[in-house]
Amino acid sequence: MSKPAWGDDSMDGVHLEAYVDDRGCACVALHCEKGSPVRDRRACVRALAERVGPDVEAWDSTSTPWTILPRGDEDCSACETRFTTSGYSARETVDVIARELRKLQTLAPSIDAVIASMR
Repeated sequence: MSKPAWGDDSMDGVHLEAYVDDRGCACVALHCEKGSPVRDRRACVRALAERVGPDVEAWDSTSTPWTILPRGDEDCSACETRFTTSGYSARETVDVIARELRKLQTLAPSIDAVIASMR
């Protein structure tokens, strides 16, 4: 999921991402990839994390804890949550992913502001 101003035309800018890997680990994240809409991708990841961090930390994360800059600014995740799908049905997994993506969607105005301030 992305917006036109996020520079994600080729799926390599800023976007909300969700997937389940082959080990049954689900991930929902705010990513800033190499096609960042601003020149310095690492600075963009840091700025996104700084701007959205307080909102993310305020979320109820009892079942799916969120991490800000989980692997530092060299990675593309400004924030993410991961959870194992074992014990969940396919429908329950989709429901959890959808719930977490809706949380990320509330950050769109902050994401817009960060990108606009860095152009």
